[in-house]
Amino acid sequence: MDIIQFIFLAVRRALFGEDMLPEKMPDLKKVYAAAQKRGIENIVAYGLWDRRDSFPEDVWSLFEKSIYRAMAQEARQEKALAAFLEVLGHGGTPHMILKGYVLKKLYPSSDMRYMGDIDILIPPEKKETAREILHQMGFRINFENMRELNAVNDAGVDLEIHFDMVSPDYKVWHAYYEDIWERAIKGERGAYFLSDEDYFIYHIVHLTKHYKGTGIGPRVFLDVFLYLSKKRNTLDFAYLEAELGKLGLWGFTKNVIALSEMWFGEGERTPLLSDMEAYVLESDLYGSRAHAAAFGALDTIRKGKLKRIFRILFPTMHTMSILYPALRNKKYLLWYYYIKRLFDRAFHGRRSAVPEKNAETAKKAAEIAAHFEALGL
Repeated sequence: MDIIQFIFLAVRRALFGEDMLPEKMPDLKKVYAAAQKRGIENIVAYGLWDRRDSFPEDVWSLFEKSIYRAMAQEARQEKALAAFLEVLGHGGTPHMILKGYVLKKLYPSSDMRYMGDIDILIPPEKKETAREILHQMGFRINFENMRELNAVNDAGVDLEIHFDMVSPDYKVWHAYYEDIWERAIKGERGAYFLSDEDYFIYHIVHLTKHYKGTGIGPRVFLDVFLYLSKKRNTLDFAYLEAELGKLGLWGFTKNVIALSEMWFGEGERTPLLSDMEAYVLESDLYGSRAHAAAFGALDTIRKGKLKRIFRILFPTMHTMSILYPALRNKKYLLWYYYIKRLFDRAFHGRRSAVPEKNAETAKKAAEIAAHFEALGL
């Protein structure tokens, strides 16, 4: 059986109790490596838990540790987040928790939905308030720009404080969220929430941004499937179609849902979904180098000369994190890695390989552009 197919069956077993695993299992070290690459190794471990006695001890220890690691990380995150929100809420500072923290509550065990950081939206004028609270709690600023403030404590808890929902680089999406505080549901002590429909829309926007950028792994499609399986009967699909249509994303959303159902439900395979599958499975949890390079080539076509040169010299933080994975937990070293990248390109690039590499990247970019068009992007 194909490794990825086996992983998806193990995920379905963990989340929905469906036992479709074959009696003869594939190479479990390869299963672990492929699952870890995509950030779902602990979910797979839950799916294989009652078969652990048949595993070689060294292999099962990898899966077992992934569960305990996720549990410990969640405990640290919950403790730090509760303390931060207590102080933030005591002062009445508006705040909204985004992304994975909301989704993990839908999983049978919330530690299944491992998170590297916790995303919190606050108004930009409250930036110094958040900074002071983080400082008092022993957090250090890891990275900062006009849109976000990333802070880490000694326990490895990473809080990412956002001041807008979407970057101004995405003009239509950014404009759509400019009045988000007026549209959100107000709770107690400064807490705000998105409706189920608006949360799903934001998940699709975030998913699309990464899909069209460096690529994205299959976990976000699992999120979509689980979200709809829990809320399908109460969601206003007419509203979803209208709002995602305004953003130019309804066609793509239908394909995202179809792929999630093909992987984790009873959806049928089509040639287009097979193309999506191949594109997504090239990525790890955060994307892929090949997609980052190809999207960069597409970007050079779409943007003006100065912007093109600037982005070539200084890729986004997300792209740099794909190129230099160590940067993911040390974002304050961004400028060091910018300099390192320029130095590497200037002194260690293999000049003879550049034409072939450029031709290969250009071909990949053309293929991805055609793929995006077929998906309605």
